[in-house]
Amino acid sequence: MKIAFFLKGEKSRLGAQECRKVLEKMVGEKIDSLTEGLKTLSVKKIFIEPLCFGELTALQRAAELGVEVCVSAGEADDAGMLEEIEKIKQSGIEVEFIPKTEPVKVLLAEEEVGETFSVLVVIGEEPQIEQVALLSCNIDDSTGEELGWAMEKLLEEGAKDVFFIPIQMKKNRPAVMLNVLCQKGEEKKFAKILMQDTSTIGVRWNYFDRAVMQREAVTVESPWGELKGKRCSFEGISKTTIEYESAKKAAREYGCPVGRILRWNVDGER
Repeated sequence: MKIAFFLKGEKSRLGAQECRKVLEKMVGEKIDSLTEGLKTLSVKKIFIEPLCFGELTALQRAAELGVEVCVSAGEADDAGMLEEIEKIKQSGIEVEFIPKTEPVKVLLAEEEVGETFSVLVVIGEEPQIEQVALLSCNIDDSTGEELGWAMEKLLEEGAKDVFFIPIQMKKNRPAVMLNVLCQKGEEKKFAKILMQDTSTIGVRWNYFDRAVMQREAVTVESPWGELKGKRCSFEGISKTTIEYESAKKAAREYGCPVGRILRWNVDGER
């Protein structure tokens, strides 16, 4: 099943140009329309929040196309998006309007799910506040090798993070607390892995809201040539960091400490 989610951005509406830019990044080349990008990704259906329009002519055009709208006199109309939706519908891609989009896992490529594939295309601003589940269990009779294996498997299955905390259990036994951070709704999946691949006989979990910086892969010029990194932003805050593997490769090539490259400030503030 091929699915695409179109999410509203900070301006509370979708912009045709912004959507096209995101799809171009995913496709890896320029595209003439959203339909072209969606077809390239073999997307069969999109879920989209109602668009915002205020002008009467735009509302009439939206009604003709069967496009759901939220009337908003304070926002500029995006006629380009109406044209894009018309092309998408004509192409045979199914369009379904939904009142509210829950935070979703961001994928920038195809992800194998069982015997099918799903494509999740995030258009506009990535949700920066999301709810996650934190699973925990106390373990005092699994070997280091078993715990290492469990950590690898949990991460391979899509856990957001896995970490250990040293603790002391009954009869003064040294032990570890194994913690798994995952998407809400995946608790039973990861609890099963914990019970299968460690000696634990019980798993507990709780829910937390977390703020997430929006991330974008970038390539930057440095004294050591091109380095790969990621640019992160959140409500006006922006920072760029160098990826470790890229820094390690440059350190070997230029014969300098990897820490010097990692501490190099991309934005020139030091």
